[in-house]
Order: sequence, then structure tokens, then C-alpha cells
Amino acid sequence: MLDAAEMDGASEWPKFRNITLPLLRPTLLLGAVLHPQFFEESFVMTQDGPLDSTLSASYYIYEKFGFGQYGVSSAAGYVLFIIIALVSLLQFKTLNSKD
Repeated sequence: MLDAAEMDGASEWPKFRNITLPLLRPTLLLGAVLHPQFFEESFVMTQDGPLDSTLSASYYIYEKFGFGQYGVSSAAGYVLFIIIALVSLLQFKTLNSKD
């Protein structure tokens, strides 16, 4: 498709906007949905780092559960679930192609 667009005289921006970006939509959608859920990076590399500098929501839930604060951990888990569900719905509506 890129070669055909180049033969038709398309410049770089229209090729990217009309060919490359629509082909990347499923990958962008997956990345946008899974991004808020990172846990392993902060746990393995820094274990929350100095002064909570790498604190994520998932690590916060894990940490509160480990300290026996089950109510706080459960509430934070529900809030994280709602945020991820809303962001996922928004991403599906904006990035899902109508084809």
C-alpha cells in the first residue's frame, strides 16, 4: 500500500495518516488498554523506589494487601477496575475502525 501511494505521488504525512496509522490501530488500542496496569517493572526494579517515585496503582494495591489493609486494597482495586474500564471504553470508541 505504501508503494502504491508513493507511485501516486503521496507525501510522507498523508501516507502515515491514511495508511500507517489505520494499520496500527489494533496495536495502539491494546497498548492504551494495558498501559495503566503495569506492576512488574516497579516491583522488580525499584520496589516502589525512593519516596514513592515509581508507585503505580497496581503496586499500591499489592502493598496495602501485604500490610493487612484489606479494605483499602479492595477499594483501590475497585477504583482501578472502574478507571481501566472507562479508559478502555473510550479507547475502543476512538480507535476502533468502522470498517
